[in-house]
Amino acid sequence: MRIVKYMLFVLLVAGMLMSAIQKDRHPFEIKPLNGSFVLAEEPTLTTTNWLDGSFQTQFDSYLEQHIGFRPFFVRLNNQLEYSVFNKISNERVVKGKADYLFERWVINTYYGSDFVGIEKIEKQVTKLRAIDSVLKSRSVQLIVTLAPGKADIYPENIPNFMIGDDKQQTNYKVYRDMLSETEITVFDVNKWFLSIKPEFDRNLFTKGGTHWSRDAALIALDSLFRLIEFETEEPRNKIQIDGITQIQIPKSPDIDILKISNLLFNNLNTDYYYADFHYEKTHPKKGKLIANSDSFFWIMFGSSLRSSFTEVKYWYYFNTVFPDNYKHPVTVKDIAVGKELLESDVVLLMSSPANLKKFGWGFIDKAYDLLVKNIDEELAIEQITLTLKSDSSLVALLKKEAAEKEIMLDSIIRLEAENLYKKRN
Repeated sequence: MRIVKYMLFVLLVAGMLMSAIQKDRHPFEIKPLNGSFVLAEEPTLTTTNWLDGSFQTQFDSYLEQHIGFRPFFVRLNNQLEYSVFNKISNERVVKGKADYLFERWVINTYYGSDFVGIEKIEKQVTKLRAIDSVLKSRSVQLIVTLAPGKADIYPENIPNFMIGDDKQQTNYKVYRDMLSETEITVFDVNKWFLSIKPEFDRNLFTKGGTHWSRDAALIALDSLFRLIEFETEEPRNKIQIDGITQIQIPKSPDIDILKISNLLFNNLNTDYYYADFHYEKTHPKKGKLIANSDSFFWIMFGSSLRSSFTEVKYWYYFNTVFPDNYKHPVTVKDIAVGKELLESDVVLLMSSPANLKKFGWGFIDKAYDLLVKNIDEELAIEQITLTLKSDSSLVALLKKEAAEKEIMLDSIIRLEAENLYKKRN
């Protein structure tokens, strides 16, 4: 018995020494934890923080978060909780039925907890109709794409403790219904996936993923190409699927929820399906596509869209602009949004249900101001200008003022028209 105690003591001391060495020297390569973390900084000792006890508290947090092998021990603890108690340590994630993992907010969205109201959605749809009208007048095709939600497609796997009333109004349902009453081209992938789900024998969403699977994104992209071709009457290079490979080794993003759960083993003992495919090259690349979308567009952006378009721009949450080479992005503040839209051939506005509460992320209001409101303003100013020019006595006065200021008469009339417009509005 004494030998066992000595052995345990030696192991404890050795573990503490190895942990200290790992913390300072990092002799072993340990994979860092996934997700966003703000690690505590080492506090500076002062008389004040020592006496009030804040130094001890801060140093304790610092030491705990910087201990050697910490990522391994966190994963070990998470794995034990998952395997023994069926619990996910990440507060954002819950484990549903049949080992399906869900982000909480996706389930809450499915039950309408983030519903923004009919009036707000109606205003956005009204603006979209006006934007669509202007774009069509310039031969630009707008396509509103409603990406699928994991809870929408697999509600039967939502954990019992999160089941709510699925008869409530949701942002997706109201947007879907209101958009269907317009002339806007809508690609409702959520509805489509629900319709093919009973006969589809592969993963539309994987158990460990929060985005559509690579396989599902590919068939959605293929259908999108065909819709673009139909609406623009321009032939596009499309996807040709040569076969399906069934494996147990997942590819990105098929286990993105599982990864942020930081388990020891990223394996849910399930099969994954990946298409063997190629792009047709029967048509020349032509045109420019702009996609303003949430993260559901990422996998499409990386799927050789350039096989059909000369230029592809990804406006990520209407913030960061990723060009063809997304290693050097800029922001929407750095570009002329209106000019970019009018010079494009296809504008894709995409969102998953969970992001519809902020649909467009400012894009709809901005595009409306640039493409619709400003055009109305210009037409009004032009009308006022014509009225001013028809008043011969006023033109005589303005002509004299133009001569004194040494500027063109048309310029002074334009300034007068703009001032009158501002006073009226």
